[in-house]
Amino acid sequence: MPRALSLRQSRVPAVDRDRFRARARETQAHYAAAGCNYWVFEARAVAGAYVEFFEAPDAEILMQAHRGAADPTVSASTLYVQVELS
Repeated sequence: MPRALSLRQSRVPAVDRDRFRARARETQAHYAAAGCNYWVFEARAVAGAYVEFFEAPDAEILMQAHRGAADPTVSASTLYVQVELS
């Protein structure tokens, strides 16, 4: 099965960024326990503009992790699967 990836973009006001980062640490722990990777990137030019990436060995593992997340706002419509290029 191909690897799977989904993403979520958000804009977080300065007053909420500490809370966002605390939630991101909890999210990272959840996805790691589910066998997935989780990364957060912030735009260099726009403070508080974040993109979160969720990645797993396959789509079913990722969807299971999403269903069990405390903040399951990522849906199947934002799920991408790796394209084999060889």
